[in-house]
Amino acid sequence: MGILPEDIVNSRYILLWGSNPLNTNPHVWPFVEEARRRGARLVVIDPLKSESAEKADWHLQPLPGTDAALALGMMHVIVTESLHDTDYVAHHTVGFEKLRERLKQYPVSRVAKITGLPEVDIKELARSYAKARPSTIRLWWEWSIGRTVRWHFAQSHACRH
Repeated sequence: MGILPEDIVNSRYILLWGSNPLNTNPHVWPFVEEARRRGARLVVIDPLKSESAEKADWHLQPLPGTDAALALGMMHVIVTESLHDTDYVAHHTVGFEKLRERLKQYPVSRVAKITGLPEVDIKELARSYAKARPSTIRLWWEWSIGRTVRWHFAQSHACRH
């Protein structure tokens, strides 16, 4: 799932979404640090103030369980402002028009109310992520103590498809 940890060093923008690799996946952190030495921006999205969040350039704390709305809000901004790779979408995806219609239900004003984040932050997150190339989204998929995967991972991952 996703990229190899070693490839994180090539990213210009790293988005740790519900992920705290300093505690849960420490072998990833040196790659994050190397990417930052090379100029990458580190953004953490997590309701919790984790060790990884404390080291981030920017920490956004949406209300718990609102990951899907935030992802849809980001996509709304990216698609509305034509910040997506239209050639890639045209040649390598299916259902984009349905997604575009669905995104109309998630304007930033609505997403701000759902997530508790300021509208300006949602727009900045979407724009900065879309404009940075290459970029990485690292979802929290490490196993928890009970050998189950956190619910918000499944919710966030579902938004990607």
